[in-house]
Amino acid sequence: MAVALGWACGLLLDGQVFPALTAVMGFFLLAAALGRTGSIVLTGPPESTVDPIALTLRLGLVTALMLALIWLPATDRDRPSGRKALVAAVAALPLVATVVGTRPVVDREQPGTNVICLDGASKICIWPEHEKYLPQLQELNARISLLPATFVPPPLINEAGITKTRHIGPDGKEYISYGGGPPIFYIFDGSPWSYADDIGNAINKSTFGFNDDQNCDWQELSQSDQERIWAVDKWMETYLVGDGAPDYQTDASNEMQVAWSKGREIASRARVDQFRWAEQEVRDVRARYCQPGR
Repeated sequence: MAVALGWACGLLLDGQVFPALTAVMGFFLLAAALGRTGSIVLTGPPESTVDPIALTLRLGLVTALMLALIWLPATDRDRPSGRKALVAAVAALPLVATVVGTRPVVDREQPGTNVICLDGASKICIWPEHEKYLPQLQELNARISLLPATFVPPPLINEAGITKTRHIGPDGKEYISYGGGPPIFYIFDGSPWSYADDIGNAINKSTFGFNDDQNCDWQELSQSDQERIWAVDKWMETYLVGDGAPDYQTDASNEMQVAWSKGREIASRARVDQFRWAEQEVRDVRARYCQPGR
């Protein structure tokens, strides 16, 4: 498509510099527009795959557009007529319609029996393509098993896309989501911080009872107790990774960042001190908002 755009600018515009600048700027606009629709993909998560039909259709129409442009004369003496330029524009219309109406990257089918799972306090399942991360996930799962009894790990945590929920939207179309099933996590560029954050959040939600505990009134949560929960969240994330500094940046609020720093500082202490602090925080916060016995 970029070659076709540059070729068309060279054929239909006079001069040497202006057509080149127009082609360059046009390509950047094209790349930006396609990037927002997921049409430009260099790497991707295992829950997505390329649709060969959409890709073949696009390649075929790009080829047809190139042939139509080559057919146009390119000499200064015989510039393309308005009618021939119109023919080239018409040839581009099916390609534009295909780009708008098709998705080259689609949701992948569930892996079925090929899924790889680790048993432990939580059963953690991943796509076969991420088998290389098993050693790191085994270490993380071992740390989950060491957590105090106050913490309630979910029985099953899946990598995103392993289980899907299909539903019909207000527009009558079928949509696929990862909600409604076991908690999910993502693996971004092999970073342990990416999946430790998701898995830690799943453990804390289950522990505090944010999802389904009818005996807790979290609507009345105070700002100070919210900050305590934020600290526990980042302690859990850092503990699951095995200490260290996160490999990502964030624009979270100052209050949240202060609470996160406290949680990460706790994770650098002796493990017995970490667990004592984390247990006390969970018990104190739940005692404020949950009925006795829960």
